[in-house]
Amino acid sequence: MHDPAGHDPAGPAPTDPIRVAVLDESELLVSGLRSMLAARTDRVVVVPLGHREAIPDDVDVVLYDVVRRTSNGPSLRALAQTSAARVVVFSWHADCPGVAHALRAGAAGFLAKTATAAEVLDALEDVHAGRPIRHVARGPRCPLHHGAVGTPSGLSAREAEVLDLIARGRSNQEIADACFLSVNSVKTYVRTAYRKIGVERRTHAVAWALAHGLGAGGPAGGRAPTSQH
Repeated sequence: MHDPAGHDPAGPAPTDPIRVAVLDESELLVSGLRSMLAARTDRVVVVPLGHREAIPDDVDVVLYDVVRRTSNGPSLRALAQTSAARVVVFSWHADCPGVAHALRAGAAGFLAKTATAAEVLDALEDVHAGRPIRHVARGPRCPLHHGAVGTPSGLSAREAEVLDLIARGRSNQEIADACFLSVNSVKTYVRTAYRKIGVERRTHAVAWALAHGLGAGGPAGGRAPTSQH
């Protein structure tokens, strides 16, 4: 029946849920996020990526961990150039150097992995609508921050960050992509870090890093460290 006031008696048309992809090597985290949001598929749907390198065209928002992104996934710089999706840095620590680099490279905001389901939903809707993310909890202090891990051996935050990624099994090229550096700059940081911690081989650097709290307990995704020096 026509409403003379011009209102739709059925109410406003429902909006499609926001489609979210997660670039993170931790299958447990991705599965947990999907389960956490399962009750709100009217608002958000987590899109499984599997081993695809490209982000599907129908994805609205990408949650991107600059350290633990899938090894065959795109770098943030490439993602910003090839995808219409908005990118949100998704990490435990807001104060790690890689987060600041990602934000300068075009990420739309930061979301801590400690966020609740309600905070994740609000953040995704904010960024999808082009608004600043309201949930800005920083999470626990980053072990790569000045004054934490690395200080006893005189490591800079950048050198500690590079060692952390080496301990996660990253190649020099992958470290360069994650940190927005050239490969030559990464090699320089590797050399200076090795000199400060007193090692000459990558395997020894991994052992040192794990003993000092870097690498999140081992190479990400179970990858063995590369043989680069």
